[in-house]
Amino acid sequence: MSCRFAKMRVSRFVWTIVFLIHSVLIYSGNASGGDEMLQSLTEQGIALTAEVTVKLDKPEIMDRSDPGQRDRIAQRYDWKRFTRDSVTAPISIDLDYLYDDSNKRIGHSIRFQFVIHESLERLRDRDWMSSVFTGRNDNDPKREANPSSDEAFVQLTTAQLLDRGIRMSPDVHFGFATVPLMNRVLLRGVVASQTTHADSSVISSWRLLDSIDSSDRYAARWSPLDRDSLGNQIEGNALPYRGAGGYILVQSLGSIDESLADACLVSVNIVLHEPPVWFGSSNFLRSKFPLVIQETVRKLRRKLD
Repeated sequence: MSCRFAKMRVSRFVWTIVFLIHSVLIYSGNASGGDEMLQSLTEQGIALTAEVTVKLDKPEIMDRSDPGQRDRIAQRYDWKRFTRDSVTAPISIDLDYLYDDSNKRIGHSIRFQFVIHESLERLRDRDWMSSVFTGRNDNDPKREANPSSDEAFVQLTTAQLLDRGIRMSPDVHFGFATVPLMNRVLLRGVVASQTTHADSSVISSWRLLDSIDSSDRYAARWSPLDRDSLGNQIEGNALPYRGAGGYILVQSLGSIDESLADACLVSVNIVLHEPPVWFGSSNFLRSKFPLVIQETVRKLRRKLD
């Protein structure tokens, strides 16, 4: 049976990832958690299918002693242009398909880097970040996750976690995410995140939990989005989903360039499983990523301006 679903902007997929930057920074405060999740992503990887697991590259921390590092990050742009204080400053984007042993495409590796002109200390300010992004109190205990809501990311309560046998940890945070892909597919599920702080950087690792029973309303799942005869968007029947995660590295540039003392480099690395039935094995999803990323980063820069 289908149900009506509200219209969603094309860019909300990557905007949700950027929203996670806000979420993990303010929910973790300045206390440094462990890096078990990051190690799991880079050493054990993310299972896209029963046969294929993909390991993420380890995050690269900028080092003043490596003269070629700036060129690698800025790619075809010179460093001065890449780091300029502008909403339209360049973004480095790397996109790769992921394949199984039979050379069948099963997902995407999405990596992009960009500079925002805001200090790391300001980005760690919980009250300021909340006011910039939401204008509301995201820590309100009465505001519980609702699987039928279209809010991008809502914190889960202790009771909601315990009811599903999710092992709790003081430095791991859980939220229920609702992520539309190009107005064609809707992903829902519990996202776990862990943040590690260093003197000049913050690394926030996250993954979609696929361990919740498929009959549970909080289980990871995807639904097709279509339109009825009146043009209203409707959500089709949900199916189980697995295979999404990544990390976000935010690092101050002041230690490698004094002129960028109040600027940060943001590096996003995502692995995303794409079932063949989503877009009929076409290039549709990948073809949209560059424009979506560009629009999303510009929105972020405007919000922080």
